[in-house]
Amino acid sequence: MLIEKGLLLGSSFLFAIVLTRYWSVTQLGEYHYIIALLALLAPFSNLGLNSLVSRELVNRPEHTAEIIGTAIIMRLGGAFTGAVIFSILSFWLILPSLQPLFFALLSAQITHALGVIDYYFEAKVQSKVSAIIRTTVGLGFMLLKLFFVINGANLSTVLVLTIIEWVLLAAMWLLVYQIYHRGLLHLTWNTNQARFYLRRCGWLIMSSIAAVVYLKIDQVMLGMMVSIEQVAFYSLASRLSEVWYLVPGIVVASFYPALIKLKSSEENGAYSTMLQRMCDYLCWGLLLLRY
Repeated sequence: MLIEKGLLLGSSFLFAIVLTRYWSVTQLGEYHYIIALLALLAPFSNLGLNSLVSRELVNRPEHTAEIIGTAIIMRLGGAFTGAVIFSILSFWLILPSLQPLFFALLSAQITHALGVIDYYFEAKVQSKVSAIIRTTVGLGFMLLKLFFVINGANLSTVLVLTIIEWVLLAAMWLLVYQIYHRGLLHLTWNTNQARFYLRRCGWLIMSSIAAVVYLKIDQVMLGMMVSIEQVAFYSLASRLSEVWYLVPGIVVASFYPALIKLKSSEENGAYSTMLQRMCDYLCWGLLLLRY
């Protein structure tokens, strides 16, 4: 997972540098403005189900088909709802010349709902599989975008490649789930499972909305209240600080399945010890990065 984040973040930073070199400030600002708007859709496609799905898969592995199938359908519904809302808002937020591409991106982001399969591998403590998929697709398309930008590609070309990347990643999630679990055709909807998710995901949705707004609303506000050019300058400066947000996420995701098992087994001493160890890693990691 660390290798994945290192490669993807490194290539993303290199891509930002190349865009700065080959694109005008206006094009660069438009790109970061659109990406920031799309990031605000994440809570719609996640619905706060991430940790809930992992916990359910750890505690009830025999109901994997219902747990994943229900989560996928709910996330597809949330992603579609978000796409409709932002399609309406785009008439005020997006330039007319960019609206067709923005609509295409909204349609493509619906496939992010299939990312719930990632939590199947997390629950099995096989995050290496997910990391390989994301690295292969992400790094491959990043290199492809670099090639096109260096050879004169404009904003439209890069956004079309992004659409293809999202669709291909969704297809890869379905493929690897079938290979490892052989249960793609057995995914089912369970109303009781959906009720369970809805009863527990409210605060998780609110926290994910707060997190995404905290990270991206500044770029959207700059684009609306100042100018697109200012978005370009600000996004480049903020990228350096945002890189480190992913490190604690990696640590917590690695510990989470083991913590769930210890909690359910009522081994309070072992659970407290592992929880403390995770907090120690997060604290020392923060101090290391700070100083």
